[in-house]
Amino acid sequence: MMASLTSTMTRPARTVFVAVLAFASVEAFLPGPTGRTQFGAHSVSVVPYSSSALPLSSQPAEVDAGSLQVLGDDHESEGERLAKSVAGWLDNEWMEQEVHIRMGDAAKSTYVSCRLVGDDEIMSIMTAVSENLDSNWNEYDKDAFVNAWDIGNYVADYLMHRIGNEGCGCSAQIFDPDA
Repeated sequence: MMASLTSTMTRPARTVFVAVLAFASVEAFLPGPTGRTQFGAHSVSVVPYSSSALPLSSQPAEVDAGSLQVLGDDHESEGERLAKSVAGWLDNEWMEQEVHIRMGDAAKSTYVSCRLVGDDEIMSIMTAVSENLDSNWNEYDKDAFVNAWDIGNYVADYLMHRIGNEGCGCSAQIFDPDA
């Protein structure tokens, strides 16, 4: 019995090679003098990955992004801090513009609405912020240098930073409005 149990719980090891590219900056994706995109990777690593390290369960693994409950119940204040962070990040990244304040305020409004109905999930708030901005993009498009999903990704990184978790690194640096 033990031999058959062991054979059903193990799987043969296969090695897969995963290429990891790290780009120095956004400029790596911009068109060069020939008009073609320059995919200039800053560093490339090829890492062997053994499939025997995969979980035996067929259930997808969950990633704990952390709970926003640690931020407390003053959603309006946290939303205001978020709005200032979004605007400050965009101002630092590009140049100071009134549209950055409006986009930050829209992100705040969505954040507060989500939290008031009990949504503590960073990814659903990120999606709600992005979708809200995207559905009203005609208000921002003329002056914006980013898109709605860039701001949504920043909001996710900001919230991860606020609860003390490592973000996805989509945003270069989180702007601290209190600094």
